[in-house]
Amino acid sequence: MQFLIEGAPLAFWLQQGGSPLQPFIPIILMGVIFYFVLFMPQRRKQRKLDEMLRNLKNGDKVVTTGGIIGILVAVGDKSTVTMRTKPDNVKLEVSRNAVSASVSDQEEKVERIHTHIRRPSAWDEVVEKIGSHVERTKKLFTGTQKREGPRNSKSKEKG
Repeated sequence: MQFLIEGAPLAFWLQQGGSPLQPFIPIILMGVIFYFVLFMPQRRKQRKLDEMLRNLKNGDKVVTTGGIIGILVAVGDKSTVTMRTKPDNVKLEVSRNAVSASVSDQEEKVERIHTHIRRPSAWDEVVEKIGSHVERTKKLFTGTQKREGPRNSKSKEKG
């Protein structure tokens, strides 16, 4: 009798027919999903930033991580750049890693977005119709026709 009780867990695993690693499959799947959703896009973004920092040259308009916009006047050694800001032509020497974006790259992205969005479409017709309705309403209320207010019954009795 004791043999059957001791052998029960082994019989249980043999009846299951699955692998003892089967409970870990969802955890592994979550790891793969996290890699593709979080880590891969961040790595791609970091590569683009590194490439932009390597290709900096004099005359590029850049934005720092602090939000200062300026034009590069001297690209020094591998760790610093000198930029000139607009109103007073102040020269600032900043770390190359403090440069967060090139303004020309941002302008190019904005231009692509605008050309993609701004196409003649049904919205243009809607805007024209709304404009014509507004014009008609203005003519109605600013023309010779005046809007009459509610008539007062007391004023009729007196007059």
